[in-house]
Amino acid sequence: MTAFESPPPIYHIFFGIGLGGMVLMLFVLSYSNRRLASPLLVVLQRWLRWFVFSLLMALLLKHFELSSRPFPVLIIVAGLVWFLIETVYNWVAISLINKSGIPIFPRFVKGGPVDAAAAAKKLGGLHQHLGTQEYSLVQRLTTVIGSDLRLECFIYNDARALIRVQVLLIPQPFDGVPFKCVILASQTASGLLYITDNVFFSYGGFYPGNYRLLRRPWLRSFKRLMRWHHHRIEKERLSLVQWGKDPLAELNQQQQIIERFNIEKGFLAPKHLQEERGSLTLEGRYRLWKAFWLMNYLGF
Repeated sequence: MTAFESPPPIYHIFFGIGLGGMVLMLFVLSYSNRRLASPLLVVLQRWLRWFVFSLLMALLLKHFELSSRPFPVLIIVAGLVWFLIETVYNWVAISLINKSGIPIFPRFVKGGPVDAAAAAKKLGGLHQHLGTQEYSLVQRLTTVIGSDLRLECFIYNDARALIRVQVLLIPQPFDGVPFKCVILASQTASGLLYITDNVFFSYGGFYPGNYRLLRRPWLRSFKRLMRWHHHRIEKERLSLVQWGKDPLAELNQQQQIIERFNIEKGFLAPKHLQEERGSLTLEGRYRLWKAFWLMNYLGF
């Protein structure tokens, strides 16, 4: 029996079976995420994809006798190769965003009439729960990022307009169920803005000094998120003031304030230089690259 005809080492068989199972799991996670819209599934899928790539490359190198290094070493090296590939991919994507004119802090517009039936259809049980807690739907907003990424935002106020809830819908490819990000905000008499949310992505920039942000990206329960927000208010004995009657104007004003602050901090290029150099400074591109990694592999 020649070397080619001899049976492979036993670990090749076990790793081959394990690899096939992991590839199948990738498809299961992808399908499940399109139906459940879970950031946890997204993160698991990315980690598993990284490991499958590393394991497959190591097996190929061993099978074709392209390296005599120990198998664990080959897995680590292949993992570093994946890190390099994804780093280059993210950096190219950021460079395209930088030169594309896509706003880092997009402005919102009214997304149609305030329709409780439409909100109930898109938000499901969350809309009903807000109703039972005496929150009322006050506005429906939308914004378009690039040419085809449309975000919807449903805004609710509590009975006294002291707590505002923004439900942001982020679409998935292949008509999957959109991600729901919930943002609870309250403003104080001293001008502080308390925000509690479960947003799982970050733009990588800075927030003004009057922002008090608590982010819980893994927390997908609205009830628990609401308890966190109420706990912060009660613990610090905050004196809250009412929100205004035009959420659209207030939200766009906040976007404008954050944008101006990030120009001052050096994350965004000055307005008069953005057409020539792009919207992001070198530090801004680095911080956005780091934010991509945190979002993809840690979920925030």
